[in-house]
Amino acid sequence: MKKKRALSFLLLLTFTFTLLYNLPSVHAVSDTDSKTELKAAVTTPMAMENYQNIENSLLSAAQYNDITSPNAAASTRFQSRLKNVMHLRKDAKKTYKHEKKFLTRNDKLIFKSYTKSLRSYLYALHDYAVIYQENTPVINDANTSSDTKNDAQDELNQAKSTFDSAKTTWSNSYNAIVNQ
Repeated sequence: MKKKRALSFLLLLTFTFTLLYNLPSVHAVSDTDSKTELKAAVTTPMAMENYQNIENSLLSAAQYNDITSPNAAASTRFQSRLKNVMHLRKDAKKTYKHEKKFLTRNDKLIFKSYTKSLRSYLYALHDYAVIYQENTPVINDANTSSDTKNDAQDELNQAKSTFDSAKTTWSNSYNAIVNQ
């Protein structure tokens, strides 16, 4: 009797595993659904215009001169906007981790590349804003030596170049996904 139950149990187990392995994956995603999800994952957090508004707002806040006219409110506004940019950068990583399960393998790669370019853009924006805020008052100060001004201007130009490159890469990636 025990042998019959054991045999029945083994047959049931074998049958169950056979069914499970032959069924389509529960996590299989159609190409159409994946493309729709990819577009939503890119545009839902924020449209490109919103990123542009954040960029403009941060760079506007960076224009205060903390050397000749320190202003606590302006400093707080700038620091708050810097933190917001870094928060967006962190959120992009979380969004990728959440959304990747809804994408095909190819779309995961595209979204991973997009997320990397978005994070690079936000990081470059953060760095450029900090360097802009620190160096512009030095560059504009009549008492600053020409060597110091040149060094500050070179650093600012390099940060601007890195920022422009990262922004272009992200923008191209964004547009490629949204317009496919």
